[in-house]
Amino acid sequence: MAQSETVERILDAAEQLFAEKGFAETSLRLITSKASVNLAAVNYHFGSKKALIQAVFSRFLGPFCISLERELERRQGKPEHKPSLEELLEILVEQALVVQPRSGNDLSIFMRLLGLAFSQSQGHLRRYLEDMYGKVFRR
Repeated sequence: MAQSETVERILDAAEQLFAEKGFAETSLRLITSKASVNLAAVNYHFGSKKALIQAVFSRFLGPFCISLERELERRQGKPEHKPSLEELLEILVEQALVVQPRSGNDLSIFMRLLGLAFSQSQGHLRRYLEDMYGKVFRR
């Protein structure tokens, strides 16, 4: 099995299990069992469960933020233009629907994960999301 295929299988399994069971309740052994890989593969490719959680989010948020930033720049035209709340919400929804999760899963799975990130004690994840994607969302 190619390394990229192994990584995708781990990420797909983790995404589904985190959405179903939550972050704390999902063990690496459960993920590796669903992905049909050994535990060493997770440690080799991600290093830790925290890094795996972050990678699950990056798979969607990376392309989403690039698309969102492009659309904001296109619509704003002038740097001093401040879009209305309605316009911002419209842009967010449009971009969320345009950018499909790489796993092929429904967007609702990612939205559930995002909700879990802020409802479960995942301080590391909130810090990661702020560090990596905060600039786009502060615009």
